[in-house]
Amino acid sequence: MTSRRGMTLLELTVALAVGGMAVLIGGGTIAELTDRRAAEHAERDAIGRSLTARRSLEAWLSGARLVPGDPRLALRGTDGVRTTPFGRVDDDRLAFLTDAATPVGDGPATVSIALIPDGTAEGATLEVRFRSLRTGDTASAMLAPNVSGFDVQYFTRAFGVTGWRDDWDAPGLLPGALQLRLAGDAVAAPLRLPITIPLANGR
Repeated sequence: MTSRRGMTLLELTVALAVGGMAVLIGGGTIAELTDRRAAEHAERDAIGRSLTARRSLEAWLSGARLVPGDPRLALRGTDGVRTTPFGRVDDDRLAFLTDAATPVGDGPATVSIALIPDGTAEGATLEVRFRSLRTGDTASAMLAPNVSGFDVQYFTRAFGVTGWRDDWDAPGLLPGALQLRLAGDAVAAPLRLPITIPLANGR
């Protein structure tokens, strides 16, 4: 009886084909896992940035105050609407003076919050601009991209009405509370929740 060594050409071809298929399947699985991990990291980063943006907005709003006798530094809120391919959306603007720390330093600074159109179908970017009253330094921060709507409500017991208003223009008076809402499918979850801030000395 004769023994043979090695593999026939057919056996070698089959082995290479099976090995190649295993490598292709394994490579596809590794690529899918890598893509999934990258998407999870990106989502965690977006949530972290939106939490930071939310805390910053809360701090700046909590520090809102008036300067008696200077109407230029009054809290002002404008109720606006913008037309998009998807319909009409809220496009409010808010300006106020804060004592909270801002990118222009500690101490009083004016803060202006508005949507800046970014040319995409999603809508706009929420931008905050700062100006220090002490030094005159200015800065801006892009807090949230892909925002389709920005709505601010003002709670008051003044003007003979108790409830929420769509705008605010009372130079010598702060509202009792503010509520900010951002709309947009691409806005991270922490910023989609309403931000409600009671204001000291507000009415």
